[in-house]
Amino acid sequence: MRISDKVEQTLRQLAEQGRTLNCYVYDTTPMRQKIAHLNAIMPAGVEVYYAMKANPHLAFLQAAREAGAAGIEIASLGEAEKAVAAGFAPSQLIYTGPGKTPEELRWGVEQGIRTIHVESLLEA
Repeated sequence: MRISDKVEQTLRQLAEQGRTLNCYVYDTTPMRQKIAHLNAIMPAGVEVYYAMKANPHLAFLQAAREAGAAGIEIASLGEAEKAVAAGFAPSQLIYTGPGKTPEELRWGVEQGIRTIHVESLLEA
């Protein structure tokens, strides 16, 4: 995959300044395009959610929201906090993952998370 012109220009400018740069370079454009495409082809009532485990970086979460993701799939309270910081409301979160404690489940209900996957009888 080719990097965007903007990313390439930024990297060249940094190199020309003689700066040493060790980093990961991410471009959210393909993700934004895929979310928009999925939203365009899905039947009415089907919503696209971003799985935080794909990339939990705040810029990706914000890009998912801006691109039209209906919400975020999370697996912990820490991920819930990141999703809210990215601009998602608790009602836009899907809480999944095994081993949720009674306190975490209570928190999710109190915050207004509408979809919580119960993974075992102990979580019910």
